[in-house]
Amino acid sequence: MDLNEFIDTFTGKWFSQRTTHDLQQKTSFLAKSDLWVDAVDSADSAIKTLCDRYGIAPDQVAIALKLRWEATIAASPKKEMGTGAIALLKSADPTQGQVLSDTTSSGTTQPSPGTYVFGDDEALTFTLPLPSGNITERMWFASPNLRMRTSTVVENGEPTVASFCSEIRMGGGPKK
Repeated sequence: MDLNEFIDTFTGKWFSQRTTHDLQQKTSFLAKSDLWVDAVDSADSAIKTLCDRYGIAPDQVAIALKLRWEATIAASPKKEMGTGAIALLKSADPTQGQVLSDTTSSGTTQPSPGTYVFGDDEALTFTLPLPSGNITERMWFASPNLRMRTSTVVENGEPTVASFCSEIRMGGGPKK
C-alpha cells in the first residue's frame, strides 16, 4: 500500500472507540464517536482557509481531507461535535513531508506546520507542534475496515496524555 491507497482506505464513515489517559491527573476516560472523513481538493473552502492560516498557497497541497465527528464521552451526557481539515503538502519524497491541521486533538491551533511520515509498515504518523510540545498520532489498518490510532501529547518534555482508538468502517470506503 502506498500513501494514496492509504488515504483512499482512510476515507468514509467510521465508528470509533477511544480510551484516553491523562498521565498527570492519573485519570482515564472512554469515548465513542462517529467520524466522517472525506477526500477533497485544494479548492475546497476549508482547505483554502487552512492554507491561508499558514500562509501557504493551496496549489502546494497534495492530499486534503475534511473531518466531522460526533462524540459521546462516558462521563458526560452531552454530545460533542466538531469539524476539521488536514492537508498534506507536496513533497519530493512521497513518504514524508509537511502537514497542516486546523486544530489539534486538544483544540489548540498549531503554531506551525507539522510533519507526516508514511512508513514501510504502512502506518501514517503525524507530529503536530504545540506551543510547548507536540502531539504524535499514528494510524494503521488491521484490515480495510478496521483502523487503529494512537496519540501522545508531550508538553514541556513530559508526556501528558496518551490515547488509543479502534475504528470500524460504517460506510464509504476505498475506491475499487
